[in-house]
Amino acid sequence: MNRGMHTRESRGKVIAAIIGIVCLLGLFYGGMRWAEKRWLEKQEANATDKGNAEEWKKMLWGEISLYGKKYRYPRAYETYLIIGTDASGNEEGEGNDYYGNMADFLMLAIVNKEEKNYSFLQLNRDTVTAVRLLPSDGNQEEEFTMDMQLCVSHWYGSTPEESGENTVHAVQNLLGGMPIDGYYAVNMEDIGALNQAVGGVTVTIEEDFSDIDPDMKKGATVTLSDAQARTYVQGRMGVGDGENTSRMRRQRQYMEALFEKVQEISKDDPQFTVNLYNDLVDRSVTNVSGNLVSDLALELSGAENLGIVTFEGESKTGQVLGDGIDHAEFYLDEGSVTEVMKQLYELEEIK
Repeated sequence: MNRGMHTRESRGKVIAAIIGIVCLLGLFYGGMRWAEKRWLEKQEANATDKGNAEEWKKMLWGEISLYGKKYRYPRAYETYLIIGTDASGNEEGEGNDYYGNMADFLMLAIVNKEEKNYSFLQLNRDTVTAVRLLPSDGNQEEEFTMDMQLCVSHWYGSTPEESGENTVHAVQNLLGGMPIDGYYAVNMEDIGALNQAVGGVTVTIEEDFSDIDPDMKKGATVTLSDAQARTYVQGRMGVGDGENTSRMRRQRQYMEALFEKVQEISKDDPQFTVNLYNDLVDRSVTNVSGNLVSDLALELSGAENLGIVTFEGESKTGQVLGDGIDHAEFYLDEGSVTEVMKQLYELEEIK
């Protein structure tokens, strides 16, 4: 009896000690956050007193330039580029034997860690913008760019990593110098693997695919098989008006439904996103580590999803690529770019 009482007392002391440690850690963390905030306030006050307010603002705010105007934005944002490549390249080669794929799908994930929300910006692959031309041997003494479709940026480089970095470079330029914190590139052939991982994504078919698959009639609500998912997000020729802007609408529809499924599964399995990252690690090219993916997944689990937006513009055919063949071209509306960027990044014009 006494031994049992001693055991219960010992357990009670251990539990009390653990609770005490947790409380101390919480107080320590809260104290550190409070001290950090007070330090920042003090530094800002000192900078203002010394007439260095502009220098201080540069620490808290980033700057970009859009169409001849300068803007600042809070540095609370992190931006990651998701690239879906087509099957046009030779990913196994290196140097002169390597040539990259086209970037068929481009979407930015924009995370506001301070406000605890995130949003997405889908970019039209046919957007005409300045693209850096990299030789296949990777050697380039000075930068040389040409205006061409954004998707072509992934064609250049001597390795898959250089292709990814070149695409990041083109997108950053397109967004006025907005920093991109990481990229994740995967072939569109692997859409099936993503679809399978969440048990299929359900959509209402927006355009008629019945010539390809009789179950994919316009207006039908379908839980897409892996093959159907790839057809739905990548198919273009012979579907509807055949334009990339129409395909982008389907891609947004699919991605929104996919994100919802990932969130649902992650509630019961917090490691789901990290496990999916690990499952695709051999098929993807990225500079984002598994630890960062884990941290982001944890932060976003309770964050607000603000949805997917895109830039408006004009689609036409032309020969800006310079190969003597007509290709689809998309020219951005400057007003749309500015307004969307203000919405996404809280841009403030610097007068």
